[in-house]
Formats: sequence, structure tokens, C-alpha cells
Amino acid sequence: MAFSVAHIHDSFLDPGLIPEIRGVTRQDTQFPAQEQVGGDSKIPSIIYYDEEGKIRAVGAEALKEDLEMMVEEEGWTKVEWFKLHLRPSSHANAHLTRALPPLPENKTVIEVLSDFLEYLYKCARRYIEETHANGAHLWASLEKNIEFVLTHPNGWEGPQQSQMRRAAIRAGLVPDTLAGRSHLLEGSKFSDDVDDIARCFDITTKLRFRNAKEPQYIKFGSARDKDLSLGIRGGQLKLQGYHQFRFNHNSY
Repeated sequence: MAFSVAHIHDSFLDPGLIPEIRGVTRQDTQFPAQEQVGGDSKIPSIIYYDEEGKIRAVGAEALKEDLEMMVEEEGWTKVEWFKLHLRPSSHANAHLTRALPPLPENKTVIEVLSDFLEYLYKCARRYIEETHANGAHLWASLEKNIEFVLTHPNGWEGPQQSQMRRAAIRAGLVPDTLAGRSHLLEGSKFSDDVDDIARCFDITTKLRFRNAKEPQYIKFGSARDKDLSLGIRGGQLKLQGYHQFRFNHNSY
């Protein structure tokens, strides 16, 4: 399951079936009020907190026209662009610091990001349970084996990745254990290529998928693109056979 601040994608690989990377965004109960921005649009990265720091509206809910009066009467605080509070400090982005909306006094950036990740996670779970055949059983069988991919911009290194991990753990995506943290795949310099990788997968790799014992490759970059820790060599992302076998008994 791949999370960015505004997108979620899921994919299930089963031998004999053509795999598909799907955007988890629907105009229904899985993502409340998403019809405000269009079912296939980005999920607005907006949260409203009340004076006690409790969440009152998230995502497209925060864009509803009838919310303005309640915000004003009850003193809710709007939080947006919050992921930028994680960015590395430098003179080059000093102008962004001045333009960035402040966080609520009683909230840290880790807490805000955690709240948003928890919202995305719950909506994604509801989506899978309600849209896949035998979805509740499917989720229960895979819940403890989900690999989470958290993307971030180029240039975000140890400190930023550490804060994102803490937010994911706080959100309940994984437990705060060595085994739990192993299910968090941090972003790399290729995080900006996620959309291209998904598109290449859809139009080429998934159409060739026939044998779960053989690796498949997603070609998305140049021959100089390489990150062996992620299985990227020569601009190609390798999908190992064992990843495909993991879902052998969970077809839908």
C-alpha cells in the first residue's frame, strides 16, 4: 500500500490474474465528501481541529460549504500544507517558511501528519473491505503483512524520514517494534517517479504477468537510475516472485 499525502494506491498480485495498481479514492462513504473535489482527484491535505485539539473535519470534508459557519462559531483551526513543516531548513527555502501556515499551538508536525495518515489508513481499509470480493476476510488475512510505502521529495534524508516513521507508528499503521518498522519502506530519490512507475506497470508489466515464479520488471527511467536496495537497476524496478506468492491464497 503506497501513501503520499494526497494519494493512496493498492495492488494485489495473484498468479494467473493480471495485477492492477489502483487509486484508492471513491465518491462514497470510504472517503467522506470526496465528491466535492471529484472521486479521482487528490485527497485534500486539510485538517480542522477544535480548541481542544480534536479532529473535526479531514480531507474533502474540510471543503464543504456549510462548514464555514461552524468553523467560525466554534473556533476551529485549519491546518494545511503541513508536510512542508518536515522539510530540511535552508536559505533556499526561507521564503517558504515565511509563507507556510503555522501549526496549532498544541500540535506538532508529527502529530498532524499522524492524524492524516490514520485517516487515510482507515479510509483505505474501508475501501478494500467494501469493494473487494470477500473484502473483510481479505483484509484480516493481510493486515499484519502490509508493506507501506511513504513517499517524500528528493533531498529529504534521515531526520525527515525518521519523523515520517514516527508519524506512521503513531497513526497505527505498524507497531513500534523492529518487525513493525520493517513494513515501512521509506521514500528515495525515486519518490517523484511513483506516478510514472504506476503508469508503466499498467501498460506493460501487468500485461506480461503470467508466472509467479519469474520476476517482472517495470521500466521507468534511464540506464543511470540505480538503487539496489529497492530493486532498481538500469532504470528498471524488479518485482520479485516471492512478493507475488504472498497473495497466492488471497485472490479476489
